[in-house]
Amino acid sequence: MHVAADRSLNRSLKLIVIGTLAGLFSGLFGVGGGTVIVPLLILWLGYDERAATGTSLAAIVFIAGFAAAAQGLYGNVHVRDAVLMGVPAIGGVVIGTRPGTAETTMRECAELGVKHVWMHRAFGAGSVSAAAAEYGRQQGITVIDGGCPLMFGPTADAGHKAIRFVCTLTGAVPRKV
Repeated sequence: MHVAADRSLNRSLKLIVIGTLAGLFSGLFGVGGGTVIVPLLILWLGYDERAATGTSLAAIVFIAGFAAAAQGLYGNVHVRDAVLMGVPAIGGVVIGTRPGTAETTMRECAELGVKHVWMHRAFGAGSVSAAAAEYGRQQGITVIDGGCPLMFGPTADAGHKAIRFVCTLTGAVPRKV
């Protein structure tokens, strides 16, 4: 869906509210971007899942940059550690969010002895492939075919619990893992 052409006041106000809520949730619970921005872009503004995710990631660049700079002023940023965590995470996100490779990835997981696989989905198809999930289960792999593993753990934060509740009602995540 192409949404960039709509520059109405109502749309702009919704975007400001979404950003404010993301900042509020981030400050209170440590979550905000994907937990708040993506669902609201989909539900309030009609974005498809990929456009909402991409737009959220672009907004997070500004949010994270400002927050990191502020924390840097207080001496709370360990740049080397951030680089060592951030660079591998980029590769993981690209691999984990490419739905066209789900079956191939699942076969590789089985060959390598991986016993737990997560295929992300909150809204839309996400990375979930029914054929990949079935193959994985046949190989004895525990498959979470939707949602986020952090939604199901006993230490899940309030943001993940809230999104799990909504996505469970809509059928976007499994009721049990």
